[in-house]
Amino acid sequence: MKKILYGAAAALLLNTANLQAQHSFTDGVSTLEYSGLLSAIYKDRFLDASNPSNHVGNVLTNPLNQKKNTFGLNTARLNIQGTRTNHWAFRLQVDLAQIGMSAVTGEYPAIVDAWVAYMPIPSLHFILGYQKVPYSANSLTSMECEPYWQRAEITRGNVFSRRDVGLTLKKSFLGERINVFGGAYSGMGEYILSPTTGGDNDPNGQPEWVGRVEASNHKHNNNDIYDIHNAQRPVVQVGFNARYVERTKSYPGLVDYDLKLVNGTKKTMGADAAFAYRGLSAQFEIHRITITPKGADTSRLYGKNTNHFNAGGWLAEVNYFNRMLHSGVYVRYDNFIPNDLVADNKEQTLSFGYNFFLQGTKSMLKVQYLDRLDKQNKKLLRTSDELRIGWQVLF
Repeated sequence: MKKILYGAAAALLLNTANLQAQHSFTDGVSTLEYSGLLSAIYKDRFLDASNPSNHVGNVLTNPLNQKKNTFGLNTARLNIQGTRTNHWAFRLQVDLAQIGMSAVTGEYPAIVDAWVAYMPIPSLHFILGYQKVPYSANSLTSMECEPYWQRAEITRGNVFSRRDVGLTLKKSFLGERINVFGGAYSGMGEYILSPTTGGDNDPNGQPEWVGRVEASNHKHNNNDIYDIHNAQRPVVQVGFNARYVERTKSYPGLVDYDLKLVNGTKKTMGADAAFAYRGLSAQFEIHRITITPKGADTSRLYGKNTNHFNAGGWLAEVNYFNRMLHSGVYVRYDNFIPNDLVADNKEQTLSFGYNFFLQGTKSMLKVQYLDRLDKQNKKLLRTSDELRIGWQVLF
């Protein structure tokens, strides 16, 4: 019975990425599995010549650049995972499509996982290495289980890091109905594995502290965006999380909004909720970031009588899965404010999507249309509607 419990715990831990490994080996004590994920996509942006940012008076000044209308290899992931006796698990996952790219992104990193976990008892996990930071249900959802090609702006990795090197403690209660996470990480996020930092921490050497608690009335997985299990009783999960980091160095221009690595203190708090019942599901998240800048970064206070500024946003999504049609549809609204001291800089997006499941998520069509609701606001970074369509295959 004890071996069964440990095996179930290891399987749950390894299936958090839900890669559905197809090839496995075992010697009766240890296991080794390997799998992969391929996805290709076509992106089309609908540029608006009437956007004020393209004009001086009535003269069109900026060309409507179509360079991002293209086919692309979205992911080419290889995954190796396994267990060693009843107490150890590990995962190594890389994305070959991102190797050699100059940018380091939170949504599509070159190294996805590189960690080892120790489980002294089935409900207690210590995870050490490069891993997802336990913050935000939407961020924790595995890419292949998402119905969309791009997450909401607040959770896609441009605002807070989605992965980092560190140590996570996870404790579960009541048969996984309550999960508590706590951890310490480098605080450099995805850039800890890039030439930007050279693997070094901030000069102050302080970690980022992260905590999360989630509770549900029935066992729920953050990967279950669609209710593919057709829950016969309503499933409700709520989550609360927070993170704190203090830095003495910033990296301006590193990524959009300059919010990931800031000189000063950064406090992030968020809450999320999920619902599923008879094919209908919904998710909601809200996040608030308070940054107290120092040094040159105080210019972001714009001379106002305050020592901090706030950023944040929220998302709401409704989904429906039809098992007979092998199809799912969704609609999602999200907004994001990079700095509350700047007027009229709320970015709002309404996304519509359709998914066809040829073989579950193992062979899946994804279509997403992003409708930018503030197309005429020249202060914003993203004003162009986009269509993304592609296919993913797991093997």
